Amino acid sequence: MLKIKNQFTNMLLTSTILVLTLLVVIFFSLIIGVADIPVIIVAKSLMSFFPFIFNDFIISDNWHQIIYEIRFPRIVAAGIVGAGLSCAGLTYQGVFRNHLADPYLLGIASGSALAVTIANYFIPATTLFSFLWVQLFAFFGGLIVICCVYFISFFTLSRNFSTVILAGIALSSLCTALTFFLLMIQSEKSLSILSFLFGSFNTVDWEVVVYASPIILCGIFFLSFYGRTLNILQIGLEESKTLGIDAHKMNVILIFVASIMTCSAVALAGIIGFVGLVIPHLCRLLFGNDYQRLIIFSGFIGAIFLILVDDSVRTVIAPQEIPIGAMTALVGSPLFIYFLVIKKRNYDL
Repeated sequence: MLKIKNQFTNMLLTSTILVLTLLVVIFFSLIIGVADIPVIIVAKSLMSFFPFIFNDFIISDNWHQIIYEIRFPRIVAAGIVGAGLSCAGLTYQGVFRNHLADPYLLGIASGSALAVTIANYFIPATTLFSFLWVQLFAFFGGLIVICCVYFISFFTLSRNFSTVILAGIALSSLCTALTFFLLMIQSEKSLSILSFLFGSFNTVDWEVVVYASPIILCGIFFLSFYGRTLNILQIGLEESKTLGIDAHKMNVILIFVASIMTCSAVALAGIIGFVGLVIPHLCRLLFGNDYQRLIIFSGFIGAIFLILVDDSVRTVIAPQEIPIGAMTALVGSPLFIYFLVIKKRNYDL
């Protein structure tokens, strides 16, 4: 009983520290950018939401637009996408019992890229709501690939997840080939598509956040109740049945939820690699292998990580921006190499 109480206390303390860190990072992110906003302006602007504390501060229209219409939705989107990709990657690794799995394992990224390429081919850039249509195409493109993967798996009557993975790899290669073929025949539109392929938050506004975020947040909330199930699944499919877990059914449900979250993240920000691969490893290194804790902690750390990366994207060569997918690869690759060679704390891939 005392051990359970200590574990709960440690989890609560760690969660509190991560929440406070996330709030500090959000505040810091509102300050920096092409136009540096004074700390006092941001602080008073945020406090204006609590009129019983501070009610005599008037912010200029320019500051208000930068803080609430440009930076805030971008920060919220980066945090939600980072949390979603981290939790989805962790779920994939738990279900497949392979720590090298990531959210794009089953071809979601390639399916979304092909769908966006098709959307750019048929929808003129000046069309009203064209950006929203591109997001819808990205979401359903990834979803169609996942459905095809499941269809192939059921059609072959295979209960082996190697079939699912191989089907995902095959469809991913097919979608990638078709994407490059379309890029070649419509080269004048390739720049906007390449922006999506490398990921970006520079076109995100509150409307886009409202459409895509609930799916990711609901997915994280759902997965947080299945940490114990993921722990049990690590001992094997047959052994899980002795503990009352229908392993095959739970695997299908968890993969589907993680895939829907990934589709929403791709629709919101494009293809951002390494987050769903590196952050789960970092969390295991820091907090152990208990999925009940890892799902929550990886969500917070993923959000913090991607917000900080987005900060660097919009400040390193300001006023230009580095594609965020390129920056996560630059940061994530050395981290992952470090995980490959580390031998401390009995950590192993």
